[in-house]
Amino acid sequence: MPLLHFCAWEYELSLLPWIQHILAVGGDGLTTYQSNLAREALMEIENSIPSEKRYKEFGTFAKSLRADGKRVVFTNGVFDILHVGHLRYLEAARALGDALLIGVNADASVRRLKGPTRPINPEVERAELLAALRCVDGVCVFSEDTPMELIKAVRPDIHAKGGDYASPDVLPETPLVRSLGGEVVILQLIPDRSTTRTIERMKQPD
Repeated sequence: MPLLHFCAWEYELSLLPWIQHILAVGGDGLTTYQSNLAREALMEIENSIPSEKRYKEFGTFAKSLRADGKRVVFTNGVFDILHVGHLRYLEAARALGDALLIGVNADASVRRLKGPTRPINPEVERAELLAALRCVDGVCVFSEDTPMELIKAVRPDIHAKGGDYASPDVLPETPLVRSLGGEVVILQLIPDRSTTRTIERMKQPD
């Protein structure tokens, strides 16, 4: 059961400034538990906003970063069970520019791509964990199986992709990124570090 559940997303959206204000001015007045509840509520509400509006707001945020002279790096993925491979990849992506924005696959998207037993962690928690990393400047959940619509909104200066790809030319998103004036950079992943391998090890008997 989500922490907050309302019938209309418009009402949920109206609560955003209030919760953001609590987090901004609460300071030491909030217990760790209260702060965590507020952050979880904030993420739940933001993820309930229709995709088109959510992408537009994320794109506006990216535009504001560029207006401040920052090079925006974008990457995407499931990030199901966060591990050191994810961390080092994201740190390397962040080093390519001045701000790192991440698109996270929604739960329904993950099930379509990886099967009915995934994800292990729900989208709200996956997004919250990523947002807590120092190298991450923003996170947005996307509903589609590819990040194309989110890329159109963000218009990244650099699109980072992890894997053993021979060239950016083999990636389906490369033509779009380049048409928007961006660059695609391939980053190598740490061998033997993946959510799938973590799950396999967890299934092995002691």
